[in-house]
Amino acid sequence: MPMSDAERAYIDARSMLALEKNKERVVSTLQTRGVKAHLASDLVDQVFRDNQTENRKGALGKMVISALILAAFGGVYVATGRLFYIILPFAAFGLLWGIVSFLIASGYEIAADGGGDD
Repeated sequence: MPMSDAERAYIDARSMLALEKNKERVVSTLQTRGVKAHLASDLVDQVFRDNQTENRKGALGKMVISALILAAFGGVYVATGRLFYIILPFAAFGLLWGIVSFLIASGYEIAADGGGDD
C-alpha cells in the first residue's frame, strides 16, 4: 500500500529529528523542500511530541513493572520476614531509572528498548 504525502513527510521529519537533534534546522530543511513555514513547524512539533510520548510510555512501563516487583517482594518480606537481597536493589534501581527516564524523555528519537541498532 503506497504512502501518502503526509505519511512520507511525517517519516522524513522523524528521521531528520533523529539525525539533526535540532527542531529549527529540520523546519528549515522542510521549508527548502517546499513545505510552508507554519506547516513545517507544526509537523516538527507534532513529531517531537509523539516521540516524547512514546519514550514516556516506555519509561512508565519500566516504572510500573519495577514498582510491582518491589511491592511483591516487599510484601513477601513483611509477611514472612525473608529478605531478598538481590532482587530488591535491582527493582529499586529499575524504578529510579524509570523515573529519571520519564522526566528527561527526549522527543528527538524513540529510545531503543533492547539494544542493538535497527
